[in-house]
Amino acid sequence: MNVNSPIPSSSTNLFESNRVIGLSGEALTKSEPNIVSREGPTTATAAGAATQTEGAVSRAFRGLVAALYLGIPPIIHDERAHNSLRTWCWVQSNNQTAHAPAREEVLQRVLMNALTCMPTDDIHDGMTLPLGIKLAACVKDFGEVGLGKLALFAAATAVDPEVLSHAFRWIGRLEDRESLHGRLRLLIRVLDAPSATVRDGAALGLVELGSPLAARALEEAASNEANESLREDLKQAANYLSRRS
Repeated sequence: MNVNSPIPSSSTNLFESNRVIGLSGEALTKSEPNIVSREGPTTATAAGAATQTEGAVSRAFRGLVAALYLGIPPIIHDERAHNSLRTWCWVQSNNQTAHAPAREEVLQRVLMNALTCMPTDDIHDGMTLPLGIKLAACVKDFGEVGLGKLALFAAATAVDPEVLSHAFRWIGRLEDRESLHGRLRLLIRVLDAPSATVRDGAALGLVELGSPLAARALEEAASNEANESLREDLKQAANYLSRRS
């Protein structure tokens, strides 16, 4: 045994030799056993093929162990293994790869992008199509979770109330049957928003949605509404939806 043999300088050399790395880092040479056949040429051929296959796998495995021990980055791949065997492959993940943003962060960003896609001065009736398009995509992608997050925006003061009012009108007029009940629950919930402007947008959204199930909620909101003008609007909305039942 030659303990002074140099350690191969590359992962390719590791596969070309039968050297393995000892616990103290020395290179050890291991001889391959010779298989002698007494069964004639056919058996000898099969035994030789089996030995070659085992040698390919053992070389791949020793190369993998040695490369791991030496810290060789980042890919070890033995393409000379027998075609009928699964090739050894180890890929080291890049520690510097940034973690994918959490779904909550993505949703927050998408909603803020939708609610700020237009200057506040450009928010007028019939002029908010960009807002509607982005909200429709958000509802499609995030479903009930996105609607719930939008409800939290209604209770905060980070977004202009006029923008939120138009956003909830769009929530009511979206053509998306899968989110119908979720949008209905959202708009009813927003009838309790701190801003009268936002509450008005929720009521108009319910009228756009057209569900008679919202009539009762609008009546209750009207009975608790301190703003006289909005109270009358809530009553009219409730009467309109009641007639549709």
